[in-house]
Amino acid sequence: MLRGFVRALAVSLALATQPALAQGTDVGRLWSLTPAPNPRLGLAFPGKDPSLYGRIAGMGIGVVRIGVGWKWLEPEAGEYRFKSLDAQIAALDAAGLVPFVTLEADAPWAVDHGDRVKNGTPRDLADWSALVTRLVERYDMDGTEDGPALSRPVRFWQVANEPLSDANKSGGWAGSDADLVAFVNAAHDAAKAAHPSVTFVLGGIASMNLDAFLVTRQGADMPVQQVWQNGTKTVLSTDDADMMASLDAAYDRLETLLSEGRYDLADAHLYGPEDRDPARLALIGELAGTPALSSECGGPSLDYGGTYSGQEHYRAVLWRNLNVLASGAPFCLWFGLGEGLGSTFGNSRVQLLDPQLDDKPGTHAYRLLSTILDEKATVTRLAPALFEVQTEAGPVRIALTEAGIRALADLGPLMQPALCIRDAETQETDAIVSAAPCDGYAILLSGPGLSRVF
Repeated sequence: MLRGFVRALAVSLALATQPALAQGTDVGRLWSLTPAPNPRLGLAFPGKDPSLYGRIAGMGIGVVRIGVGWKWLEPEAGEYRFKSLDAQIAALDAAGLVPFVTLEADAPWAVDHGDRVKNGTPRDLADWSALVTRLVERYDMDGTEDGPALSRPVRFWQVANEPLSDANKSGGWAGSDADLVAFVNAAHDAAKAAHPSVTFVLGGIASMNLDAFLVTRQGADMPVQQVWQNGTKTVLSTDDADMMASLDAAYDRLETLLSEGRYDLADAHLYGPEDRDPARLALIGELAGTPALSSECGGPSLDYGGTYSGQEHYRAVLWRNLNVLASGAPFCLWFGLGEGLGSTFGNSRVQLLDPQLDDKPGTHAYRLLSTILDEKATVTRLAPALFEVQTEAGPVRIALTEAGIRALADLGPLMQPALCIRDAETQETDAIVSAAPCDGYAILLSGPGLSRVF
C-alpha cells in the first residue's frame, strides 16, 4: 500500500512540475501540424476527385467511407462493372487512406422497393450474396480474383444504412423485419466466407431516431427535431399517436435487428448536440452487446437554433471524436469533405472544407487529434465535456466548455504544458499556467502528452 502511495505521489508531483510554456510563447505549431493518416480518425463521403485525397490524409484522417450502389456494379444480372470502384479504392489506397465501403441494394432488376429506398429487398438473396462475395474477394488481397494492386486489403464492409424507416431516402428499408435480418445476415455470411477477417458493420441508426428512443424509452427530457432545407422541421411529439406508433415499430425493428443480425460492430449516426452522444452510444451498445462506431458524425448542428462559427466547428470535431473513442469504438467518420454535399439544413455547415475548398477550423482539430493519438492511446471521459487521452508521452486533458474547464480545475493543479484556444477561426491561442485565464467559452488543452505537438 505504502509503495503504491509513494509511486502515485511521485507521478502526481512529476505531472505538476512539468515545465509550463512561458506566457507569450509562439504556439503557431498547433496550427501547422503535418500528421500521418491515423486509423482512429475518419471521414465519410470524400467525393470522387482523387486530387483531394492527399488533403484528407494531410489532415491526419486515416479511414474514409464511400457508398456504392448495386445498380452501378451489376446493371444486369451477371454483368459486373468494377472499373469506377477500382479507381476510387486504388486512389484512396495510394493516398494512405483505408476504405470503408457501404453497399446499397438498388439494382432495379434485383430488388423490390428500390424506387423508395436505397436498401431494396432482394428478390433472390443468392444474387445479393454473390455480389458481396465478389466485392470482398476482389479487394481482399489474398491472391484469388483480386482487382487492383493495393497496399492493404479493404477490411470494412457495411450494409443496411439507416434501416428503421421506409421513408428514409438516405437508406431505409421497406420490407419486413424478418427480411431485413435475412438481408443483413446473407451479406455478413458472404463477406466472411470470402475473407473471415473483414469487419462487417451494421448500417447506422439515425441520430433523430436515437434521440427519440432516449425520450420515449428512457425518459430523457430534451427536444428532438430536424430542420429541412425549405425551413420546415420534424419535431418529436409524444402526444402524436401516429408518431409514437411509428417510433414503437422502429424500436421493435432495432431490437430485432441487433439481437438477430450477424455483425461485428453496430453504428450510431451522431449529429445535433454533442453532449447527447454518450447516451446514444450506450443505448446502441447495450442492445448490441458491442461498442458502436459512428459512420456519420458532424457538427455544429443548426437544428436547434445554433449558428456556425469556426470555434464551434473546431470544438465539434474534438468533442464528437472523443465521445466515440471514449465509448470504446474504433472511430467516428466525419460527414463530408466539402460544403455542398447533399444534407439536411442542420448539417449544411459540418463539412471540413468551405465552398472554395479552403480549410475550415475543424481540419486543424483533426491534425491535433491525429498528432496526440498514438497507436496505444486511450480516451476516458472524466466529466461532461472533459476528456483525458492517455498517450505514451503522458496524459492530455481536453476541456471543451466552461463546465469542462470547471471540472478540470476540480481535479487539482493544471498539468503543464497548457494551452487555451480562444478562437479557432483566428487561431488565437495562449500558453497558460492556470485554468483561470481560460474562462469563457474556450477550449483548454493540458498535459505532458502535448509534447507530441511541440
